[in-house]
Amino acid sequence: MAENLSDQDCFEKLSSSKEGQHWFCSGLLTQYIQPTFFWFAHDETPSFKWVLNAYHERLRSCTSCIQAYYELRNESLAKGSYSFTGFSITDLQEKWNKWDIIRVLEDFKALEDETIDFTSLPCLIFETLLNPKLFTCKNIYKNAIDAFNGLLSDWCSNIFLPGYLLFFYEASHPDVLEWVHSFFKENTEIRISSATVDAVFNTVVFESQNSSDSDCNFVSISSPEFWERTYMFLELLPLQSITAACESILKDYLLNLVKTSESLSSQQMSCLRICCNSSSFWSAADSFKEVSSFLKNLLKNVTATPFEVSDMNWAYIIASFFRTCLNDFVSVFPEWLKGFVEEKRTIGFIIYSVLDALFDLLSLDYSSPSFLNNTLSLMNANSITILQDYPEYMLKLRLHSLLYDIAFISWSHKAITKNPSFVFDPSYELSPFWKLDNLQEEKISDVLFSKISSCCFAHDIEISENSTPSGTMVQFAELWQVMSEYISGFLKGFSEKSSTEISNMLGDSSKFDTVVSFLLSPTQPLYVSAFHIVQIITNCTKNRNEALKKLVAMDFRGIVHGLADAVLNWQSILSFFPALRIMRFLSITNKSLSSDNSAFTENDIPTLGAYWQCIWNILDLVFSNVARWSLNNPADTVKALMKLTLKFVDDLFQNDGIFIKLLAKFDSLILLGETSESLFSFIMWLKINDLELRGIVINSLCKLFTKFSNFDYLFEDRTVTFLTDFIIRKQKAHLSADQCKQLANVLTQASPEAKTVLEQHRLSEMRKTKKQTELTNSAHVIKPSPTPQITVKQNTTKSSSAPRMGMLEQLKQEYLTKRNFESKLKSSAVSSRKPTFNEVKPANLLAEDLSDNEDDIDRKQGLFSLAKANKIPEIRQQERRQVQLLSNSTIKMHPSQIRMMTNRNVANVKARLFPSMTDFYKEILSWEPANQSPNPVLKFHKLDGKIIDSFKTVEHYMEVLQPMIFMECWSQIQSTKLDLKFSPVEGIMVERTAVNNFVDIGVSVAPKDLYGYPLYDTEVVSLAFNKEDASSMKGLCCFAKVERIVRQTNGVLVVLRTLPSMEILNKLQGNCALWFLKLTNLATFTRQYAGIRGLPYFHLADDIIRARPCSQPVKHSSSEIKAAMKRYQVNEPQAKAIMCALDNNGFTLIQGPPGTGKTKTIIGIISALLVDLSRYHITRPNQQSKSTESKQQILLCAPSNAAVDEVLLRLKRGFLLENGEKYIPRVVRIGNPETINVSVRDLSLEYQTEKQLLEVNQGAIDLGSLQELTRWRDTFYDCIQKIEELEKQIDVARDVAEDTKSLGKELQNKINEKNLAEQKVEELQSQSFTKNKEVDLLRKKAQKAILKQADVVCATLSGSGHDLVAHSSLNFSTVIIDEAAQAVELDTIIPLRYGAKKCILVGDPNQLPPTVLSKKAASLNYSQSLFVRIQKNFSNQMCLLSIQYRMHPDISHFPSKKFYDSRLEDGDNMAEKTQQVWHVNPKFTQYRLFDVRGKERTSNTMSTYNLEEVEYLVNMVDELLNKFPDVNFTGRIGVITPYRSQLHELRRAFKVKYGKSFMSTIDIQTVDGFQGQEKDIIFFSCVKSYSKHGIGFLRDFRRLNVALTRARSSLLIIGNMETLKTDDLWGSLVDDALSRKLVESPHIDSEGRLITISRTSEKRMKNEEFVEPPSKKLANSEPSKEIRQRS
Repeated sequence: MAENLSDQDCFEKLSSSKEGQHWFCSGLLTQYIQPTFFWFAHDETPSFKWVLNAYHERLRSCTSCIQAYYELRNESLAKGSYSFTGFSITDLQEKWNKWDIIRVLEDFKALEDETIDFTSLPCLIFETLLNPKLFTCKNIYKNAIDAFNGLLSDWCSNIFLPGYLLFFYEASHPDVLEWVHSFFKENTEIRISSATVDAVFNTVVFESQNSSDSDCNFVSISSPEFWERTYMFLELLPLQSITAACESILKDYLLNLVKTSESLSSQQMSCLRICCNSSSFWSAADSFKEVSSFLKNLLKNVTATPFEVSDMNWAYIIASFFRTCLNDFVSVFPEWLKGFVEEKRTIGFIIYSVLDALFDLLSLDYSSPSFLNNTLSLMNANSITILQDYPEYMLKLRLHSLLYDIAFISWSHKAITKNPSFVFDPSYELSPFWKLDNLQEEKISDVLFSKISSCCFAHDIEISENSTPSGTMVQFAELWQVMSEYISGFLKGFSEKSSTEISNMLGDSSKFDTVVSFLLSPTQPLYVSAFHIVQIITNCTKNRNEALKKLVAMDFRGIVHGLADAVLNWQSILSFFPALRIMRFLSITNKSLSSDNSAFTENDIPTLGAYWQCIWNILDLVFSNVARWSLNNPADTVKALMKLTLKFVDDLFQNDGIFIKLLAKFDSLILLGETSESLFSFIMWLKINDLELRGIVINSLCKLFTKFSNFDYLFEDRTVTFLTDFIIRKQKAHLSADQCKQLANVLTQASPEAKTVLEQHRLSEMRKTKKQTELTNSAHVIKPSPTPQITVKQNTTKSSSAPRMGMLEQLKQEYLTKRNFESKLKSSAVSSRKPTFNEVKPANLLAEDLSDNEDDIDRKQGLFSLAKANKIPEIRQQERRQVQLLSNSTIKMHPSQIRMMTNRNVANVKARLFPSMTDFYKEILSWEPANQSPNPVLKFHKLDGKIIDSFKTVEHYMEVLQPMIFMECWSQIQSTKLDLKFSPVEGIMVERTAVNNFVDIGVSVAPKDLYGYPLYDTEVVSLAFNKEDASSMKGLCCFAKVERIVRQTNGVLVVLRTLPSMEILNKLQGNCALWFLKLTNLATFTRQYAGIRGLPYFHLADDIIRARPCSQPVKHSSSEIKAAMKRYQVNEPQAKAIMCALDNNGFTLIQGPPGTGKTKTIIGIISALLVDLSRYHITRPNQQSKSTESKQQILLCAPSNAAVDEVLLRLKRGFLLENGEKYIPRVVRIGNPETINVSVRDLSLEYQTEKQLLEVNQGAIDLGSLQELTRWRDTFYDCIQKIEELEKQIDVARDVAEDTKSLGKELQNKINEKNLAEQKVEELQSQSFTKNKEVDLLRKKAQKAILKQADVVCATLSGSGHDLVAHSSLNFSTVIIDEAAQAVELDTIIPLRYGAKKCILVGDPNQLPPTVLSKKAASLNYSQSLFVRIQKNFSNQMCLLSIQYRMHPDISHFPSKKFYDSRLEDGDNMAEKTQQVWHVNPKFTQYRLFDVRGKERTSNTMSTYNLEEVEYLVNMVDELLNKFPDVNFTGRIGVITPYRSQLHELRRAFKVKYGKSFMSTIDIQTVDGFQGQEKDIIFFSCVKSYSKHGIGFLRDFRRLNVALTRARSSLLIIGNMETLKTDDLWGSLVDDALSRKLVESPHIDSEGRLITISRTSEKRMKNEEFVEPPSKKLANSEPSKEIRQRS
């Protein structure tokens, strides 16, 4: 032993140990280490120094050694305190603590100096978390906290609770506080000892007393924040840990405050309130006199305004004190109150409140409330007169007393069922108030009826025939006998009400649940009383089954809810007798459902789904517990339950049954997935010893397997493995040959793996039989081959439930205990096969059970061979399961594999979100600014051909599309050079740094030079040594990218990243003058490049490169479509699109022609994704759903800000839920506030962030500064709006040749005002936020929190690539892109980088395509959207929104016929809805072409115009206005033309005719500028007339489609019909109008044909861009049923 070892013995043993041996965690050297802990009592010797160094070395490299070291040291010193006399144990502990501090500090210093390996850091952090005393050293604290902060995710373990608690008091690292708070919040069952709390408090107190406030690592114990932090962790602890905390010095601190302070702070009161929940806080030694002063102060506010007090903490604190001395509460407290409280009613209120709180506190641990009941009884009898005048108080207290009885009975029954030796207070007496006549009063009856259901399954405790009931069981039986009579009497009293009154009351779901619960009660009087209520409300008093069937028909939803609630209650006890009643109830319910399932509608399907889930939850409980029940209940009764259950399972799958139809409605695999647990429990019944029952079990099992196989159900590995082994060992499983064959047939159909194993076994048996027949010598006996073991291939797509261990593991132990001898025989024959990696343990365990030799005696011992009477198995507790989608299997893996997978996932996410951008900037910064060629010289990316319809590899896709980014970027820069909006800015070079292959140049700029000069870190600028070169981009000049902007006190430092030539580099010397000129913003191009570089790590990468939508679109029944139409208030095509978007993964294409409700469809999709996908879940009232599905977040994007804000405006209004309530999703808009519509600016991330900061951090921001900041920001936004209006006015003024000086001056003033406001906002933000690090940190956290909490995040396609989104760890599995046909492909993939698995593209490829500046890129198909590329490959997988609600049918006729293959149909009554008064004039009808053969001219800008058409059009408008003077045409007329010169001429002509007033009446735009708009009347000027170059712009069918679909009521087209007929597309338009007699022309002959007067013979030109008819390639959609009927 260690006591007999000398110091020399210990040293020699330790010094002779192997190098690197673990001394502490191995336990091999414990007896030699223990004495060394006392060596500090003497002077240090060389031997001791050597030992300490050896300890140091081992504690540096092994966390297990660290933990063992502290445990061993504390244990040794604790033992030594009784026998060691040479030194104070406290001093020894202090010396070791000092040595620990020195040692750990040395290691941190060595890490910093790199003299020890960095891998020692985790051990250091581990030790500091384990031993908070180390934190008393400031240097250790600083190093440890910084390291811990960087590795937060690696330290989730209860081992470190001392360190974690200490972090609650940490003063300077809010990240750590937030993390540890989250850790405690997520780990709700943490157990903390009083010693841990002592250690933490001692450390904090030591620091507070030995450090100044500025130098202290922790919050001061004298500060309010100390108690606020204490409250933070106390409120997260369970009661058991609070009790432990109340046994620590925390209790001493609080009690000292209570006894010495007149009042406590709000934080201290909160801590005291939590501690008072524990019965150990106050002790009998705490006298009333000591705390009376505190209690008096506590009651000050109460006595002042007794009935306005909302915080009742005072009552709980007083109640907790009297909990230990109830006599004082009755005899002392009332008289004491009278000494300073005058109002009798106030005294009554105080006593009532304390009594009420006492009941609550006693219910925490179910202490006996008998004394309280007696006290109430005395008060009620007027023996104590305090409350006799206040019956409302007495009523509440009596009700509390009754409710306590209910809770106590329920709790006691559960406790005794789980532990028959449990003992509760034998003096417990039920409340005397059960005997009162007023239980049916509404105030009592309502509450009581909702609460008594918790007792529904209480009954006498089940015991075996040979057992003797314990005293506790007898006492409970007597108590329950009385209680059940009280409850039965209460129910009978309820049934005496009128049927109408009863029906109205049962409309409350909680009361209806109570009736259902007692229909399942095993206590006959309660069942009878409940059934009597059912007979009354169903008006069926004779036939019981008929009454229940009527109840099911009346309120099936209520039945399911009540059943689920009752089963949840039953799961906590799992006693036998309720099972009989439950199965009978289910049988009757199912018969009712099957007898008339036509009564069920589509709306009942979710309820049926929940009922299905409930059924299989019950069956699982029955299957799993029958073996246990058979030990304590008569065999005949258990058999009856089993037969009833088997018949119920058979009836579930009748051919005409309700659930066969239900499986067709749902995804059958989702519903059948609910049965996996039950099915595995069911096959355990094969081990039954009763021959008759075994046959029934096999027949039922075979039927189930056959039914499931018909639905392609994939059975669990453990189920298949068990059955396969069971069949192979048929003799030991006591099966007949026919039964084996019967099971094998269904199993081989269900599982190919099982078929293979059974076939191998059959062949093995045949070979063995053949060998045995050939034997002639016993010496040739061959050992039998091992039984084949099935190893089912892991299926990665199937849900696999976690295996059950509790009961089966225990049963195995029972086998081994009972048959030791047989186990020894078995041990020699155990297979040596190692378990496979994913082998399911329960199945393997049962296979071992089957290998046991079960003799006949063993078989006759009970119903089940696995149910042994020597020990009752524990009840397996289960959580209530929910109907939900199948999830992937949770596979148990080795920790190293988990780490590898985690690291790989992290690396993939990093590669997806943050790819290298070096080559991107190398390419752009290597360009010559002076180069003016149309295409750039690419040095790092090779041009690799056109964009093809489908790519085979990601690499090929990247090689083709990457160069397009640079061609478009080059064109953007060249376009900017032609129209420079800024002047060069001068600065001084103050620094030059080489960064990789780049050179970063720091340029100091005067702040005034950057006013009104928006500069961002994504800008590209020209950089030169003088102003002229920077502006002309000639001479010594290069491109540079703004890397960062640093605002300093003496100026602004602009850091520019360059790739300069040697000549420029040599000239970049210190303090040289530099000029830079802002050119263009690279944000979109960088995000496109980042998107394509991260593409290999996208979930949708393969679908993107191959341009394919979802592989197998889901077909929907007409009933499902009708339900969706009703739910989302949409038409049939919109409903189909919504359902396709929900059901499909990958890409879903929705084509939305003009006026068909694209936005409404998008809102429907969002509503379904956010709200309706949870419709299959049933949740108990006041209980949060435990769905394993993570929060659904949607990313909504569009190419333009206007398109995003259009959808956002609709989202802001919210949408209706199924119950009619309005739901407004949490929406965040990301983007530059300048570009966001004013109507939705309150949804912007910037606005929401500042709003949240104000709410949580009011004290950190100066109120005056805040008001000024708000004022300047409002000014900034107002200026932006006004600037937009002025720019439009100037544009029109220029067209009409009007002087724009005054407008220009006003515009410049507004720009200056905006720049000033922007500068002020920036300065104030810098003062208020960035200088305050804590607030700045809060700002960033608030932004991330807002984004994470959002339901929908909205941004432009480019804006979705913002770094803030990437760094917020968001995961958008669903992305919706509106106007997707107007976006280039590389813009479309930007939002898919956040883990998208579903992308819904909404748009119309028949409208204008994306704008591409680079002609070269456009020629290589870069202007083609991803929408169009997918549509080309899979035109039949696109949903068409085919009903338009914009145009008169005469207008929509030609676009529908030509562009949408006549599939675009008109909504109801569109002709009437678009009818206008001016239609009476034949010139201004709904649709008409006017033949005007003017002269085409060309402007200086090479744009075309036609003055004859201008004159004709102006005269037409004038005629319209004159003939209908009573009509207000303001904002109702639009004039569109394809050419900008014609636009200018039209504006001039209208200005001449009407003056400035025309601007408010008539909107004149180009066709491209009018996309997305609509007007009542559209005049379309075609311009082209006798052109030698064809019809030009007009040839684009998409531009024509836009032009023809802008008008609601009248579309009037002015053009040269002869010229237009030369084009194939326009010719068809003219021919269509001629056939409909809708052309007005002097050149039409008597037969209605157009007369050609041109001298030149012109052939009709085929439009190569237009394939006839286009819509056959665009959508696969049939006209809706309602439209066909109207047609």
